[in-house]
Amino acid sequence: SAGPNPALIALHGAGGIFPYQLWWARELSKNGFVILFIDHYCTRGHLCEHASDDNDSRRGAIMRDWQQVSLRQRVIDATAGYIWLSNKNYVKKDRIGLIGWSWGGSSAIFAQKLSRRISLPNGGFKATIAFYPNLKYVLDKPQWERTGPIEQPLLILYGKSDILESKEAYKKLQSSGFPAPMKILAFDGAYRKFDELGSYRERHHPSIGNFPKAFHSKALERSVTEIKYFLTTYLN
Repeated sequence: SAGPNPALIALHGAGGIFPYQLWWARELSKNGFVILFIDHYCTRGHLCEHASDDNDSRRGAIMRDWQQVSLRQRVIDATAGYIWLSNKNYVKKDRIGLIGWSWGGSSAIFAQKLSRRISLPNGGFKATIAFYPNLKYVLDKPQWERTGPIEQPLLILYGKSDILESKEAYKKLQSSGFPAPMKILAFDGAYRKFDELGSYRERHHPSIGNFPKAFHSKALERSVTEIKYFLTTYLN
């Protein structure tokens, strides 16, 4: 529609922006959302690629060295995107949220936890969606304790068979007493990147070893339904 419309800032994970993430951006834009996808890598000279899959060796190289762009810098990029969107007359300035995958999901959650320190116009980010955000690797970091509460609605989606995630970490998050409405969806039989077309495969990271990925149609279908409901409830 002509607008103004609600908006989402999209954040990629360790391997950069993938075609399946751009599919999500197009799908959500059909529902009346402006989508701004932040590429943390391209202008920093790491990777300028949006069309290949994770067989691309360049993606593997940056995935193994993803901390070339820290979580802190990814949050700064997201806030810069927020300010840019806030100056567009086709955006509802008080209806801007976040969506992220893997470390992009972690960054989106940290952007919420830092909201009291980041002085953003129009009340800051209003809702967050995080796909498989590596929570068990985040909870023990000092910055998790040092940053503030999660105060805006949060939806997390992950696969129960994803060895990079853990049920215990999500239980800890849910028992943390944060005031935000929070929904955590764990899909039976689903691996990492359940929302990306592709058969079962394993990838390797030097700090964690091998980890599996695979598409899971039921998890994707449920995710589409849940995300549209979440966005209608909190951003429309």
